Amino acid sequence: MLSTAGDLLRAEQKREESQYGAMIEEHIREGKVVPMEVTIKLLENAMKAAFEERWVIALPGWEDGKGRFLIDGFPRKMDQALQFDKDVREFIHKSGAQSNSGYDIRFALPPSYFSSTARNRSS
Repeated sequence: MLSTAGDLLRAEQKREESQYGAMIEEHIREGKVVPMEVTIKLLENAMKAAFEERWVIALPGWEDGKGRFLIDGFPRKMDQALQFDKDVREFIHKSGAQSNSGYDIRFALPPSYFSSTARNRSS
């Protein structure tokens, strides 16, 4: 599963009956960072949906009972990383998903990806 924090926030902002939509829109309009609790909840919801979906169809990378997630754009600060770690561990425990030590973070992208991403975000 590939998710970008920005895509999840924009989708939630547009979703009818969203409990966070108006707040996300206001923060984006004012150039403020959306509270990490909201972003983490949206990531958790996306991960939960992916875990539930794996029981319906065979998703690549899930053969061993463990999910694969790539999240772009979050966390950006240490307090976000620590809260995300805490919440993800609770989510994994509650879901009954297999987990040995939690998760890995691996960067396997060419340097050109990062420079092009930075250029696109600055324009």
